[in-house]
This record gives sequence, structure tokens and C-alpha cells, in this order.
Amino acid sequence: MTDTSQSPVAISVVIPLYNAEKFIGACLGSILSQTFKDYEVIIVDDCATDDSAAIVESFISQFDGRLKIFRMENNSGVPGIPINKGIALASGKYIFAMDDDDLLIDNALETLYNFAENYRADVVYTERYFYIKDKSNAPFPNPENVHITQQKISDKPTLETENISERIEKFLANKFEFPAWNKLIRRDLLTKNEISFPATPIYHDLIWSLQVIYFAKKILRIPDALYFYRVHSNSLTQKYRSNEEFIKFCLTTSVEGISILDKFLSGQKFFQDNPQYHCALLNFFEMIFVKLIEMNKLRIQPHEVYKALCDSFSEKFGEYGNLIAYLCASSNFSQLALIKANQLMQRR
Repeated sequence: MTDTSQSPVAISVVIPLYNAEKFIGACLGSILSQTFKDYEVIIVDDCATDDSAAIVESFISQFDGRLKIFRMENNSGVPGIPINKGIALASGKYIFAMDDDDLLIDNALETLYNFAENYRADVVYTERYFYIKDKSNAPFPNPENVHITQQKISDKPTLETENISERIEKFLANKFEFPAWNKLIRRDLLTKNEISFPATPIYHDLIWSLQVIYFAKKILRIPDALYFYRVHSNSLTQKYRSNEEFIKFCLTTSVEGISILDKFLSGQKFFQDNPQYHCALLNFFEMIFVKLIEMNKLRIQPHEVYKALCDSFSEKFGEYGNLIAYLCASSNFSQLALIKANQLMQRR
């Protein structure tokens, strides 16, 4: 393990690493090209089984001591746990978490840092980003396969409202993107409020971002696109699964996430005083997984969902496993029916 005793830096770039040998070199190259140099890169190897870690090691000399790699004792199987480890090891005033297969434009860190300092913001939130859809999985994509998100709320840097109700309503209206990689965040905001990623395989950043949005005093929205997000077949949501595997993956993750989210919400006075937002956020989280099933166009029957959930919950919930499985299956199919009904109404 590398020694972390050093002077604090402005930005700690935290990257969880797992089997990204095709992309991690390009990712690190985009950081080396940054116009801003007051940063450290902390990579947490989640026990990769390919040459990812060796590729990172080969870059260490180019970073002049600013690149450090740590290895988890055991594979966590989820992205959030190594990010938590990286944040705990960080010395930066700000944290920027990015995926091991993504890229930055060359002035990304400088732009984020200057906005954070000039506005004294706890969070700088980029509303737009580039996304890469390239089936060739080339480290540097063909420009024809790079697109920019069009939706944005502000045409200029804008401080978000400090009213929590308004923030939650915007969150529920999908006016906050929830990935970690579109936010530069003060490290002390995370540490003082004990904000960490839950151990769920997907949408862990939704719960994390909700906590950030809830606790931050100043959130600055900027319209700049600074980040290249890559979509490929090896991602957790894209890789092939059988119908039964996909059902278990979505719905068990949904139940785990709702449990974690409910625990957080139940501990905050705002949500105790405003149970309507508590309920709406739990429903919002569930609907994400229901829509994920609907988007995959699986011809899933209710008994398939019930069986998959019984198998998953029988050991965890004992004699209540079958009842919980039934309630979850019933709830999700009710939500799917509402989605399809709305789609039919919109076509008329």
C-alpha cells in the first residue's frame, strides 16, 4: 500500500477499478492531459482478474507521485464500496469520482475547481455530458459514436435553491442527474454527514446523490459538458442474463436499495415531518427498477417474478419470505400495468 502522508491537494480523483484493461489507460491519459495539476488520483482495485492493475502501475511514474493504487482484500462486487475506500484515503479539498472506463476533456478539473472556489459551492453539478455508444469498445471512440446530452435546466452557472422541499420535488421530477461522476463535491460535506455509497450493484449513486443534495448548502449547476460516459456490453446493466437472473438482479437490488433508502429517510427530521416525500422517494426508487424491466421488453409472467423472489428471499426473511415475495411481485406488476396504460393513452 502506498503512503498517504502528504500535503493536501485541491482535488482527489477517485476511481474504482475492476477488469477495465481495455479502457483504464485511456482514462488515465485523459487525467494526465488536464490543464489543472493540483490533484491526486486514488485508484482502488476491487481484485481485478485481468491486467487492469498492471496497466495502472505502468502509469505511476508519469504522475510524479500523484497516482496511488490500493487493493481491496476481497472483491466487493459493487462499485460503491471501493469508492468509499478511495474517499477515506483522499486528502483533497474536493472529491471527483469517475468510472474506470470513462474520459475527461482536458480542462474538466480546472473548470470544476474554479466554479467551486468562485461560488464557494459544496457541489458543482454538470448538467450535460458526452456519452459514448461504441460496440467496438475502442479505448478512444470514433467521434461518430460520441453524443452530447441535450436536456439542461440552466444556460449559465446557477445556484440551486436551498429549500429542501423544492430540491426533493426536482429530484422526483428527474431534474437532478444522480451519477457521482457529474459532481465535484467538498470532501468535508461527505465526511461530516457520513455520506457513503450503499453496497448495491446498480443505482447506488442515486441514494448517495440524494444524500448529497439533501445535506449540501450550496449546489451550483453548470451547463458545461466535461465528461465522457461510456456505455458498453460489460456494464452491470447491459450484460446478458436469463429472464430469471434478470428478475432477481432487478428486484432483489430494488428491495435492498429501498431498505437502505428507508433507513436514511427515517433518520432525518425533514422526512419525519414530511412523510409524503418519504413515500414518494421510495416509490421513485422502485419505479426505476420497474422501468428497467419494461425497457428490456421481457415477457415476464407474474408467477416467474414470484418464484424468483421466493428463491431470493426465503433464506433472508425466513417464514415471511413468501409473503414479502408476493407483495413485491404484486407491487411491481401493478407499476408495470400503469406504465403500459400511460403509454397507450399517449398514443391515442
